[in-house]
Amino acid sequence: MPVNKLQEGYRLLEDVIVNQDQVIIRKNNLLTNELIRVLQAYLIKDVKVEKHDVHVEQSLGTSGKHYLDESGKLSFISRYLEIIKEYKEMYLSWKRGSAIQISKIRELLPPLLEHIDGNEHQIFLLHHFSTKEEYMYQHPVAVSLIANLIGRQIGLSKGECIQLSIAGFLIDCGMCKINPSIILKKGALLPDEYEVIKKHPVYSYEMTKNISTLNHESKLAILQHHERLDGSGYPFKIDQTKIHPFSQILAVADVYHAMTSERIYRKKQSPFKVLEEMMQDSFGKFDIQYIDTLVRSISNFSIGTKVRLTNNKKGEIVFINPQNPIRPLIRMDEDHEFINLLQHVDLHIDEVI
Repeated sequence: MPVNKLQEGYRLLEDVIVNQDQVIIRKNNLLTNELIRVLQAYLIKDVKVEKHDVHVEQSLGTSGKHYLDESGKLSFISRYLEIIKEYKEMYLSWKRGSAIQISKIRELLPPLLEHIDGNEHQIFLLHHFSTKEEYMYQHPVAVSLIANLIGRQIGLSKGECIQLSIAGFLIDCGMCKINPSIILKKGALLPDEYEVIKKHPVYSYEMTKNISTLNHESKLAILQHHERLDGSGYPFKIDQTKIHPFSQILAVADVYHAMTSERIYRKKQSPFKVLEEMMQDSFGKFDIQYIDTLVRSISNFSIGTKVRLTNNKKGEIVFINPQNPIRPLIRMDEDHEFINLLQHVDLHIDEVI
């Protein structure tokens, strides 16, 4: 059945395999909307399924057992989706006045972070799983992962990466103190509404400042992740002399995921396009080394890599410009013509396939 016609409740009759040998969903799984998004993210066109007559919620329960991979463990993307559910429950409890249970976060995150090794490319699929309705729960988990990737690439210790990831996980916890009508507003925010939103880093810091197992650098990162090197950020408009490196890493991760995600007021954009825009606009705003780190991670191409462009046409990379690796020379599948993305500023790589 075509993936774009799937609905919850179908059962897979065969393993779903990508890259010749990687099983992303095992056969006999009951499909949920989340798993259907996994199939779409991997550009799977058709799967063999049968209709199952038991209500999907009754069959799945809450254990997540149908998200197991071949080794009996949750796959990277499935674990990511499960932790988003956990984050949502935490957020709603914070909204009711509960304190942050840092011990629970320290239990949840490390197994997911360990999955990054060997799955770096999947970090750049996270935007596929962002929905307008659930973005506020998905965003902090994604920021946690992206920040961890940057931290690993620049050589931070394992302990520093975990602290950085926890900070990413908690950057928006203070949003629970803000009226949902402002957070979920579909149109442009009024100036006074935007001023309310700009208080969320302070609220987040207030909620985390007394957590003894969260280090000072992480608390600063939570407070400062919307500050900018030129002093144009918020809430305090401090400049680069006072902004901690953790804060600068979270700033890059935060903006990158926000720009690539489906939002109430904006459609998602290609990760490659977003990184290019961030590089162009980075002067005075972001530390370029952290953007470069993401660019190197996402553009770890080799000759022969298959890609899909933003015009929905597919091709193969035949030459990589070392000065601008996210704009290679591509031979198109359809007509075998060559497109040099350096000369076609309106086109971007949408996905590596």
